[in-house]
Amino acid sequence: MPSSIFNAEFSSYLIKHYTGNSNTYSAAIFCKKGNDFVGDMYFYRAGSQLPPSVREINGKISLFFYLESLPVILNILQTEGPLLYLYVNTRTNTGWLQTNNEPVGEEES
Repeated sequence: MPSSIFNAEFSSYLIKHYTGNSNTYSAAIFCKKGNDFVGDMYFYRAGSQLPPSVREINGKISLFFYLESLPVILNILQTEGPLLYLYVNTRTNTGWLQTNNEPVGEEES
């Protein structure tokens, strides 16, 4: 049976925070490895229906969160590393952000 879990390693990101009601989401983080966009994280207002997390036809991973998760995600992006990954399970349409293995007792900088 083919794998249903896919990941995308990324090393840099762009953040967009939107104003007004023109978008269904309030913020987005676009993840890059080198010059390639490998995934997106979209942040929706409370009460919105979240789309399922997916792996696009081009292999890019798109994850969807509520806006209240944005500070936690930003903290992970700013303090963890050097490697971060986006994961998606295409059977369950769920996804997650994951760090590389961290040594026990490592102090954050």
